[in-house]
Amino acid sequence: MNIDLQPVEYDPFGGPEITKVIPAIEPQLEIWTACHIGGADASRAYIESVSMRMTGAFNRQAIERALKAVVNRHESLRSVFSTDGTDMLVYAEIDANIQYGDLSALVPQEQNEYIDNFIKENGLLPFDLVAGPLFRCSLFELSHSECYLTFSAHHIICDGWSLGIILQDLSRYYNAFISGGIPEIPAAPSFSSYADAQREFIGSIEYAHTEKYWLSQYEDSVPAVEMPLDFPRPVIRTYKSTRVDYALDVPTVLALKAIGIKAGCSFATTLISAFEIFIQKLTKQHDIVLAIPAAGQSATGNTGLVGHCVNLLPFRSSYNGTTTFTGYLKDRKSRILDSYEYQQLTFGTLLKKLNIPRDPSRVPMVPVVFNIDMGLDNGVAFSGLEYKLNYNPRQYETFELFLNVSGSEKELVFEWSYNCRLFTELSIEAMMSDFKALLSFFIQQPDLKIADIPVFRQDEIKVNPTENNTVEYPKEKTIHELIQDSAELYPDNTAVFFNGQSFSYKNINQTANQLAVLLQINGVKPGEVVAIALERSPEMVMALLAVLKAGAVYLPLDPAYPKERVEYMLEDAKAKVLLTSKKFEGSFTTSATSLYMEDARIRLPRYSFENAVSPVKGNALAYIIYTSGSTGKPKGVQIEHSSVVNLLLSMQNKPGITAADRLLAITTIAFDIAGLELYLPLITGACVVLADTDAAKDGRLLAALVKSEGVTIMQATPSMWRIMLESGDYNALPAKILCGGEPMGVDLAARLLPRCQSLWNLYGPTETTIWSTVKQVVMDNDALLIGKPINNTRIYIYDELLQALPAGETGDIFIGGDGLSRGYVGKPDITALVFTEHTLPDGTKEKIYRTGDTGKWTPDGDIQYIGRSDNQLKIRGFRIEPGEIENLLLSQEDISEAAVVAKDNRLLAF
Repeated sequence: MNIDLQPVEYDPFGGPEITKVIPAIEPQLEIWTACHIGGADASRAYIESVSMRMTGAFNRQAIERALKAVVNRHESLRSVFSTDGTDMLVYAEIDANIQYGDLSALVPQEQNEYIDNFIKENGLLPFDLVAGPLFRCSLFELSHSECYLTFSAHHIICDGWSLGIILQDLSRYYNAFISGGIPEIPAAPSFSSYADAQREFIGSIEYAHTEKYWLSQYEDSVPAVEMPLDFPRPVIRTYKSTRVDYALDVPTVLALKAIGIKAGCSFATTLISAFEIFIQKLTKQHDIVLAIPAAGQSATGNTGLVGHCVNLLPFRSSYNGTTTFTGYLKDRKSRILDSYEYQQLTFGTLLKKLNIPRDPSRVPMVPVVFNIDMGLDNGVAFSGLEYKLNYNPRQYETFELFLNVSGSEKELVFEWSYNCRLFTELSIEAMMSDFKALLSFFIQQPDLKIADIPVFRQDEIKVNPTENNTVEYPKEKTIHELIQDSAELYPDNTAVFFNGQSFSYKNINQTANQLAVLLQINGVKPGEVVAIALERSPEMVMALLAVLKAGAVYLPLDPAYPKERVEYMLEDAKAKVLLTSKKFEGSFTTSATSLYMEDARIRLPRYSFENAVSPVKGNALAYIIYTSGSTGKPKGVQIEHSSVVNLLLSMQNKPGITAADRLLAITTIAFDIAGLELYLPLITGACVVLADTDAAKDGRLLAALVKSEGVTIMQATPSMWRIMLESGDYNALPAKILCGGEPMGVDLAARLLPRCQSLWNLYGPTETTIWSTVKQVVMDNDALLIGKPINNTRIYIYDELLQALPAGETGDIFIGGDGLSRGYVGKPDITALVFTEHTLPDGTKEKIYRTGDTGKWTPDGDIQYIGRSDNQLKIRGFRIEPGEIENLLLSQEDISEAAVVAKDNRLLAF
């Protein structure tokens, strides 16, 4: 759909004549700085734009002439800025041409589609603050009796009040021109005079009183508003936003207005007060700051002024346990009026005076803004034309949440602009629903204590975490018995492929049988701990199976780990035998008996390679694996066979694996997700393509392995997938990709989806056996969901009182079911702290694990991961407790204080 727009390019200033140089006022300097630092996205966040659909006999020439008259009437519209942003340069005149397009040949649907696309593209086109112009206007002819007019300007020279003045002036000039006359309009207030007055005010006594008023509001503290977010907060603040509009029905509007009148409050004060309470309820914070824009034109008597005169007023509010809505309104009336009385201290100045540290990921002090924009078109009337006014949504926004109330007191529209990287439309829809419900409470029971108003979303059904995932499975079977079954079904299939060599199921199983006998001859009894410290090889896989077949518990160790950490784990787990190689002889001081694989190879042929009856059942321990510890020492997690069997059989179905698959195993056995990489293929008849130690760390080598060995499935952390993508061979990715260990991120999902047949997001703590939820990622945003529980696993999302939360509300994630570990080795107190008893609705009790993660249910029953509720970190998928590192640092001589933080997927210690 190509429409010629005229003119495409023009020189708006027609010459270099500059009549004034006005030093920029502080709010303008702040905008200039934000645009300079934030780039095009930040500049897009400052676009003010309105449109009018006009019906009637419009006169194109009169509209164009009227626009030129309006532009040359107001200094701000003829202005640009110096390269350093310190000065506003005002031109004598400007050629304010309208971009024109004839859409009359299109059917109405095509016209609407074209205009919608134009509005979106217009919102993406940033203004050049130095070259100008800082406004643009477009006119589309829809028919001989209908047109569509759009006016956009940069916020640095135009605010919401200014848009109303521009529309008023435009209609006055238009009406005069179509009748052949000249409008009788008094001279426009000049922005230069306004700016001079602002600078003079700074040195006045009134300014000192204004500053004192605002500083007194925050002399004790500055509340930090923490909105419940849908997505993890980006490290660097983003601006991408969208807007959804909802109407408020007339009866509610009239009833709310009546309550305000009864309390002696204006409708604006009533709406502001109600929204303050809503934010307090939503955030569960009784002390908040809400930003309210105030028009400087009104405060200074320059009602006809066009320019950037708006100021943000940070309203601080709270209520106590006995406050009613009526009481709250009466109290807020005087406070809100006082705030407006002292509105001339700029928000930027207050931030500096309060010395609030800047956080690159956040809006300082006021992430939420509430604005009332009713009557934007008061006094706007075009002769012979009827119009409908639209405030065009921004596609980029400077605030996290901006609620603008437009329309009239009888027909209100709530325009919710929200940051797309923090909120979903579903959450905004829920907010509007909750706000309307809260207003209904105020209308019906204005004298009810605010504290007694029920929690929001009472009508939503709480998600049932036990629904449809209870599946029968052989609980008595062990891991090695499942693999023995595969060896009988697929004896000649390749079980492990390593550095060009293939090892069949028969070979792997029989060698593991012989090694199990050797372990038993060396005194290993069922339930005793055998540590394994071997380099990545088929022998490592056989050793793991052998320990299980002997009925023992394996302790997986990475020989590359720090010596002190390995020795602590050997002692803490009370390992009886250390199965290792002579390469590591003498590397670790331990009371465990060392058994070297080189010696074992010589002795194995003398032992039976037949399957023996397993000396243990499914409820026996399979392995102990250590995680980072918050107290300075790693914690050993005890996992039973049946927990692993449940996981494997569930994962065999979803994400799914067949005997024809080849899974690339890259993870150290000291990281629990290695269990899935090794055992899932082996219970299925598939092939484990085992990467050696060097390849497991090199994205380029892994990509080569995927391609050369026909790998169809691979599991890795998001960090490793990024390394793979940066290897350069984007096509060398397996058909099925499993991603877990840390949040995937929308950006990574967008890169992986086109390069694989299916992408799966996995989540689960070590304490609940590798993975607890699974989600197939179909769209980019699916990456933010961790899905539903795997078989025989239950997820609970609770508030701080351990009450189940409905869909949409963020809380702490608890996990129950068959994946739970026994707890931590030798740490009953810590075990009791995080493994708590839970009573089901039917009265039965179960043990659940407090993950330390936060999340929320979606209406579809998926879980969205939000983040950590404690100080734990994930670096390249590895769980890290800063406390462990800090304690180690503090144990060093000459270190008295230490702090560990995460930055760019790295750890920094101070």
